[in-house]
Amino acid sequence: MKITQSDLVRFVNLTGDAQNDYIDKEEYRKLGRRILKAIVELMGLQKGEFDIRWNAGGQAVSGDHTLHTDWFYLALHDNCSLGWFYFRTCKDRKDYTGGPNRIYNWTTFTAHGLQELVDAINRDCPRRQTA
Repeated sequence: MKITQSDLVRFVNLTGDAQNDYIDKEEYRKLGRRILKAIVELMGLQKGEFDIRWNAGGQAVSGDHTLHTDWFYLALHDNCSLGWFYFRTCKDRKDYTGGPNRIYNWTTFTAHGLQELVDAINRDCPRRQTA
């Protein structure tokens, strides 16, 4: 799945625009899902190894995109307009608190693309071997 730099820039812009506009929020939801699916593809994850979730929230929030595996959790949403999102280790897909947040800023995200984010996740949240 091809995600362009302009897709990433549009997504980041929508993190603010989607807070009060239903049409922008729907575009934000769809584009976020496409981005998460592209990350899944870049990581070589197989069906059954991950969950993709969306929480629309209410007015004044853009919504939350989540990619959750048995070893990392990516929360791809704007954190109170602070300019960053996070990922972290976790024990399994029932672990919603996980390890410490690894902060990733929108500027790096848009400038360097998805592969650099995937590389950071792989470095900071190594996949555990299962028995």
